[in-house]
Amino acid sequence: MIESEAWGTSKIVKLPVTNDITLKFTFNVISSCTFNLRFAWSEAPAMFDQGMSMHECFRIVLNNLPLRTLAPSWAYSLPIPLLRHVDMGYAQLLGYLKSQITLQREQVNNEGGNLAGGHDANALFNKILRANIDGGKFAFDEGKVVGNTFISLTAGHASAAVLVQEAIQDIHLSITNKMTREKECDVVLKKGTVAVVDVVGMHYNPRHFPSPEAFKPSHWEANTTSELNVFVGFGQVMLLRNWKVKVDLKEGETPDQWRRKNLTVSAN
Repeated sequence: MIESEAWGTSKIVKLPVTNDITLKFTFNVISSCTFNLRFAWSEAPAMFDQGMSMHECFRIVLNNLPLRTLAPSWAYSLPIPLLRHVDMGYAQLLGYLKSQITLQREQVNNEGGNLAGGHDANALFNKILRANIDGGKFAFDEGKVVGNTFISLTAGHASAAVLVQEAIQDIHLSITNKMTREKECDVVLKKGTVAVVDVVGMHYNPRHFPSPEAFKPSHWEANTTSELNVFVGFGQVMLLRNWKVKVDLKEGETPDQWRRKNLTVSAN
C-alpha cells in the first residue's frame, strides 16, 4: 500500500476522498482473511476485460446495492449509462467469484476432497464451498455458493466497520488528538437564520480547478476532477435547454484577444 501510493517518498500526501483508501484497505483485509482471496493494492494487475479493477467493481457494488435490488432485469437493457455501468460492475465481480469457486473446487478434487490445510481450511469461503461438496441432501447448489460468497463479502464490509467501532468504544485510548478533529459537529441555528452555501466559491478552489479565474468548461469533465466537487455547478433547467453560446468578435479581433479580455479576470 505504502509503495503503490508512493507515500514513503512523498513529503506531502493529498487524499481528496479518504473513503477511497479506507474502502480499498477494508476490502483487501476481508477478502484475504475471510475468503483467502488476495488482491494487489495497485489496480493495474487486477484489470478485467472491460477495463475495471476489482476495487472499482467492489465500489460500484457497494454504492448501488439499492439500485440493483429495485431495478428490474429488463432495465439494464436500456441505453442508460448508469445502469450499464452498474450491471458491468456486478457481472465482473460475480464472474470473478465463480472462477474462484471453480478453481478451488478443482483443487479439492485433485487433492482427494481435502480443502487447503492450516487456517485456510477455516476460511469462510472454504466452509461455503464445503457445504457444496459435502452437504449431501442439503448441499448448496452453484447459485447458493456464489450468493453466499457475494453476500458475505459485501455484508462483511459493513459489519466489520461496526464491530471495530464497538471495540474502540470499549477500549480507553490515551492518545491526544492534535492533528484532526471530528468531521461532523452540531451547530445550533436560531429560528429564522439564513444559511447560504458559497457555490461559486467552491468552484474557485485551485486544488480541484486549475486556473479557476479562467472560463474552461473542461473543468467539469468527469476525468479531470472529483465528482464530489462538481455536483452543484449547474442547474437542471439549464442542462435541459437547447442553447448555444457564440462569441461576438469585433472587427479585427481574434478569439484569443476576446478570451483574454472577457474570460480572464482577477478577483479583488
